Amino acid sequence: MASPAAATGPCSGSTWFYYGGYWHRIPTTTDNSGNRQCHLQQGLVGGGVGELQRNLNRCYGQSLALDNNYGPKTTQAVRYAQSRLNINVDGVFGPQTSNAMVWAKFDSAGNYYGC
Repeated sequence: MASPAAATGPCSGSTWFYYGGYWHRIPTTTDNSGNRQCHLQQGLVGGGVGELQRNLNRCYGQSLALDNNYGPKTTQAVRYAQSRLNINVDGVFGPQTSNAMVWAKFDSAGNYYGC
């Protein structure tokens, strides 16, 4: 049986989602696709990784370089978030992690309002 991450394509971009009275920028298959059924893991590079890194810094107290590179430090930060969320800890960002994470909140002008 394939792992959940293997069953999805990579998160190559991100999309703005509106819920709870705020906008949230979340990794998706491509920019503005709205498709969160994707994954990120060590070795991947791109805008989806950068969006994840920004959110891990803002909402999970991490200090990742915003380099769009899913390296060992991003893997470790995802593992930390997964453990805090009480979900499977594997260091891979997939649909389960995406749905469980708290995402940074913004208003329509792009002002940041915490997590």
